[in-house]
Amino acid sequence: MLPQIRGCADNVRELPIEEDLALDVHSIFAYGTLKRGGCREHVWPFRPLRIEQGFVRGTLFDLGPYPALTEGMDWIRGEIWRIAHRHWVDTLAVLDAEEGYGLSGEPDLYTRRAVPWHAAPGSAAMGVAQVYLWADQRLPSGAKRIVPRSWREEDAPFAVWHNFVGGLSMPPRE
Repeated sequence: MLPQIRGCADNVRELPIEEDLALDVHSIFAYGTLKRGGCREHVWPFRPLRIEQGFVRGTLFDLGPYPALTEGMDWIRGEIWRIAHRHWVDTLAVLDAEEGYGLSGEPDLYTRRAVPWHAAPGSAAMGVAQVYLWADQRLPSGAKRIVPRSWREEDAPFAVWHNFVGGLSMPPRE
């Protein structure tokens, strides 16, 4: 049985993006329910300075209501949320609690780690982002690996999780 995650009702709202980019910026890689349009987009405590597409290395699994990212060599597409330094500690505290990381007396659902992120598969690293990785060595029964694929002929293969409504691991082909 998968642990329930809070806030995945239909209460997603648009987040305005701050226009003034600060010099002191930190990054978080979102690949599931925390992405724009995801059922937990609303939990971000502050507006990001910027949100952009990004890629990290790993292996992505569909657990049904949410994904799990583990270490691996696949390219995984998600969003880089750029957070102002003044909001960094509070943002991590909120997201850590939402992702079940570092809660006293409870096993971690996810762990948080710094990983290099890229603007495109195979490109030079653009920086380092915090990412939430599945904490348990074992995945729940029913976990399905999301196999990378090329979305267009000129693209390198990558995996992406699209389960905003439920039961869909990839968008329909165009």
